[in-house]
Amino acid sequence: MSPAYAYQGNRLRVSRVEEGSERSTELQIDEGNQFAKEFDHFAQCVRMDREPHTPGEEGLQDQRIIEAIYASARSGQPVKLAPPGRTRGPAPQDEA
Repeated sequence: MSPAYAYQGNRLRVSRVEEGSERSTELQIDEGNQFAKEFDHFAQCVRMDREPHTPGEEGLQDQRIIEAIYASARSGQPVKLAPPGRTRGPAPQDEA
């Protein structure tokens, strides 16, 4: 799980079968401070009266999933969740 929760040094390898043989590529992930970018995006949304890319509804859905995992662990049974409503806002835009 290394680096598990770090946002530096992460790599993403994608493998797929093409024409009968497996091909792997490693995607480059740009270094950057994810939290600073989130804060900047949210501040822009507040200033410009726009919906953030990751609104509170997405966090609420994450919480529902976590609660369902705990309930499933207690009961030993799967826990079904209703499909979420829209949990993703518009993509962030680069604005000065």
